[in-house]
Amino acid sequence: MKELTAALIGTGAIARSLHLPAHRHLTGSRLKWVCNTSAQSARSAAEKFDVPNWTVRLEDVLNDSSVDWVDVAVPNEHHEAVTIRCLEAGMHVLCQKPMAPTVEATERMMTAAERAERQLGIYMCFRGDPAVRLIRDLVRQGRFGKLISLRGKMISDKGFSFSPDNGAWRAQRVRSICSACI
Repeated sequence: MKELTAALIGTGAIARSLHLPAHRHLTGSRLKWVCNTSAQSARSAAEKFDVPNWTVRLEDVLNDSSVDWVDVAVPNEHHEAVTIRCLEAGMHVLCQKPMAPTVEATERMMTAAERAERQLGIYMCFRGDPAVRLIRDLVRQGRFGKLISLRGKMISDKGFSFSPDNGAWRAQRVRSICSACI
């Protein structure tokens, strides 16, 4: 199978704490570009994570025909515009959640993906979080009885100091709260 070539658009805190480390562990894909409106941020991310190219111009990435897919980690209000431009350039896109601020914007993104015949995925960063998994398991076990509604609040360190065991403290806190409740 051909190794895919990727670009990361956005090098802020979420990109540095989650996306860039994840790219290091991907098999079958290599990160060729990082792009950010701040040259300092793009350059330092490229240096720290051994990415060969950095830029402040999205056009540089869009004009690189070797890029198969793009990881969009820009501020939420820019998801739609960046995603659509990447799709129209013939690239598959994995976009950070939330997809867009309105239903109409998400529909435009999906239409662009269909028109370009490219895949559009949304990255849900806390799916593997230990606390979220614990709550899921407790719900599946019926430990809360029959649920008709569930509302939660994520306690987070805002993505600035993630570590391999990040989230363990949340799971421990959830265990202690749940054991007191059930």
